[in-house]
Amino acid sequence: MCGEFNDWSPTPMVRRKDGRFSVTIALAVDRAYRYRFLLDGTRWENDWEAEMYVSNEFGSEDSLIRV
Repeated sequence: MCGEFNDWSPTPMVRRKDGRFSVTIALAVDRAYRYRFLLDGTRWENDWEAEMYVSNEFGSEDSLIRV
């Protein structure tokens, strides 16, 4: 997972017993953060259950979470 909260540096996710992936990151409240998933170090994917999406400078969109 990469986002504004970690200067877009990959934070490894852990595969859970049910097959889903998760990560815990402490975020400051009263802010919105852009983020995306980096798969295999090359392919960017959005969180398809994100609150909303915002355009980025690369011609695609980032997922957005408000805390």
